[in-house]
Amino acid sequence: MNLIVNGELLHFDFKDKETIDAALEQLEFKKPFSVAINGEFVARAEYSSFLLSEGDTVDVVSPIFGG
Repeated sequence: MNLIVNGELLHFDFKDKETIDAALEQLEFKKPFSVAINGEFVARAEYSSFLLSEGDTVDVVSPIFGG
């Protein structure tokens, strides 16, 4: 499956649709972060059930701290 992650085309060895959690496990992003799929933020509680599709755009956004 090919996904666009933070603007970069990446290939995942998923046979069919897979969850956000499965993709994040391979990407190894450091928490905390939020995830948007095709421009829509997804609640963290849905990461294990939200299915990704071929060509989805995945944006992983980390908070910016400072003042």
